[in-house]
Amino acid sequence: LVEVSLNYRGKNLRFTALYDTGNELRDPVTGEGVLVVSETIARKLTGLPGEALADPVQSIALLPGLRLIPYKTVGNAGFLLAMRISDARIGDRKGSVIVAFSPQNLGRNYQGLTGGMLG
Repeated sequence: LVEVSLNYRGKNLRFTALYDTGNELRDPVTGEGVLVVSETIARKLTGLPGEALADPVQSIALLPGLRLIPYKTVGNAGFLLAMRISDARIGDRKGSVIVAFSPQNLGRNYQGLTGGMLG
């Protein structure tokens, strides 16, 4: 587990992410690893309702800077809404990160999933 801090438009959110060594989710444009956050964190950070997170293709125009991140899991594929957050800290790493918004909550002890960007 790693501590995460995201600062966006005057909001500072602190939460715990699971460092998943198998998480290879990357932004197809930049090749950067992506931090996935739970629905609860996504709503607090962006103000987007759960319905928007669940329908990313239709919701991409709701906020400036949103993009789509394609994902594939066992038995499922689709897109997640995402955006770059320039003021972030994941563990000891500080700087800019691409944050993807899950339409669901993730786990009891963590609200994010990180992987490739820390490896």
